[in-house]
Amino acid sequence: MYFVELDAGSGELIAARMIPMQMRRFRLESVSAADAKWLCNLLNQLGERFGTVLRLAEDYSLSLQ
Repeated sequence: MYFVELDAGSGELIAARMIPMQMRRFRLESVSAADAKWLCNLLNQLGERFGTVLRLAEDYSLSLQ
C-alpha cells in the first residue's frame, strides 16, 4: 500500500510511506520482518542511482527519505 502526501499548490512530494503486503488465499496480509527488511534493502539498492533512501520503521513500513 502506498500513502503519499503532496503539496496542494505545487504538487511536489512531501512524504511517501509504503506498507509491504502479500497476498495469501486471496487476502492481503502483512509481511514478515525478514521480508520487509529484504524489500527495504532491495529498494535502497535500486534507488541509489536516483538518490533515494528508504527507512524501515518498527511497524515494518517504509518511509522515503
